[in-house]
This record gives sequence, structure tokens and C-alpha cells, in this order.
Amino acid sequence: MTVDLRVDPYPWYAELRSKEGISRHEQLGWLIAKYDDVRQVMADHNTFSSAIFEGFSSELGLNNQLSSMDPPRHTQLRSLAQHAFTPKAVAALEPRIRTMARDLVDEAIRKGSFDFVDDIAIPLPVNVIAEMLGVSEVDRLRFKHWSNTIVAASLRLLHGNPEELPEHIAAIREMKQYFLERSMERKQNPKEDLISRLAIAEIEGNRLSDLEIVEFCVLLMVAGNETTTNLLGNAVRTFLEFPDQWRLLCEKKELIPLMLD
Repeated sequence: MTVDLRVDPYPWYAELRSKEGISRHEQLGWLIAKYDDVRQVMADHNTFSSAIFEGFSSELGLNNQLSSMDPPRHTQLRSLAQHAFTPKAVAALEPRIRTMARDLVDEAIRKGSFDFVDDIAIPLPVNVIAEMLGVSEVDRLRFKHWSNTIVAASLRLLHGNPEELPEHIAAIREMKQYFLERSMERKQNPKEDLISRLAIAEIEGNRLSDLEIVEFCVLLMVAGNETTTNLLGNAVRTFLEFPDQWRLLCEKKELIPLMLD
């Protein structure tokens, strides 16, 4: 995938949708661009198994990922994980998230000029996920390094540039060991954090193993980190292109949840 395509993929997306909606990419594999086709594929795990991604994940030392499982195990683990994301638990984080966001914005304003993605959209999700997992302030810099490492390693492997993978894999192993130790600690002494809720969550007598908790933490770092960064960056870009929508949102803040959906 070229740099230009990564920077502005939208014309390519439009071209995919305007044709048959299914095409083969040399590096990315089969691409399905139309809504109905995507729904059909996502619902048919027998024909289109997610287990194919296990080999890709294993090369990075990321085994037993929720994203590479099919039902019924995927359904069971997702259900257990959802018990850790109760409305009460998520709502309790809101004041802290607001404080983090304001701190980043205040720091950016003090600089006089800033890059929204680098200064806000990238660090905010990392900080929030670290807070959710109960990562101590002392370990935050390591946490940020691990998060960046996973994304960088995934991109290098996806684009066929495996030269630096050994260095990335070493960092991933270090991160997994950290989460393994935290999981074992929380099972003995639970705290008010996500790892503790994952450790004690139970459905029909089933609990997550330490390894499954570790892999879930890794998945959260990858899926929750990059996707939120992209959401924030795309939202700002959209408001710059459609300033009337920004003004409407400022006037009617009750529309914010609808905007996010």
C-alpha cells in the first residue's frame, strides 16, 4: 500500500464500491466494499473463519486473540468481557477522561500551534486505556511504547517489511509479561480497574484465564487505541469541511451522542 493511498484512501474506496465491490489486493488479500456483502461475510463464520488471522497474530507473538476466534468461543469470551464494561464502570471514567482531554488541549494551546493528531488524538486514547487497565503513572511511558510497538509491528508485517520484527516482538513479550503479573495480582487483590473486573467476571461458572486476560488487554490496546485516534482525527477533518455542522453541534450539545454514532 503506497503512502499516498494511506493518506487519502477515499477515492480508492469509492472506486471499489462503484465496481463489483469485491477485489483482490496483492498485500491485503480479498477486499469486500459493499454493505450487504460485508454483513453476509461477517455472519458466516463457517465459510469465512476469523481463525485465518491466527497465523498473522502468532508472528507477532499475539496468540488467542478475540479477533481471530469464531463462535462459540468468541461469543463466550466477548460475553465475559462485556461484563467488565458495564454502564456504571464506563460512566465512572467520564470525569477522568474529560480531565485528560482538557489537559491535552490546554497544553496544545500553550504551545501556540499544534498538530491535533500528534498532540491530542494519539495520546488521549493511550492515556484512557492505561487508566482503564489500572496502569500506574510510573508505567505510562512503557505502556505508550508498547502500544506504539504493536501498531508499528502490525503495519510492517502487513506491508511485507519484517526486518525490525524481532525488536517489536521482544517489546510485545515484555508487555504481555507485565499484564500477566497484573492479572495474577488482581485475582488476589482486586482494585477498581478493568483487569480486576475481567479477573472476577463470571458467566455460568466460567472465568477468563490469565492468558485470556492478557490477550484481551493487548486487543484493547490495539483496537481501542488506533480506532479512537482515527475517529478523533476524522471528526475534526469533517467539521473543518462542514463548519455548519460544527456550529450546529455547539448550539445543540445534546446531538453529540448522535454525532458519535
